[in-house]
Amino acid sequence: MRFGMGITDDGAARSLVRFDAAVDRLDAEIGSSGPSGYLVGGAFSVADLTAAALLSPLTFPPEYPYAPPPLPPVVREFQDRYAKRPAFGWVREMYRRHRGTSEAIER
Repeated sequence: MRFGMGITDDGAARSLVRFDAAVDRLDAEIGSSGPSGYLVGGAFSVADLTAAALLSPLTFPPEYPYAPPPLPPVVREFQDRYAKRPAFGWVREMYRRHRGTSEAIER
């Protein structure tokens, strides 16, 4: 995959810096969103849907529509690095509020 996508150690390091900045920004937006917990205004919006959908494969909320695959240790370490961040808790909360549990998945 690294070869096919042209991923280098330097490129991966730059991407991690950008990802950290994006999570920092989402944490800040969540912190200033007020009692509703939504990113824009007081109701669920495209902004909430987009952010939650993009981060859900890293958080695997119970309502996630696919069973989590076995993950290699490096991916679990990546998840652990962010697990306690407000953004990841917020993703789980958005899924809890706005997506029922998938009947296609037995847990």
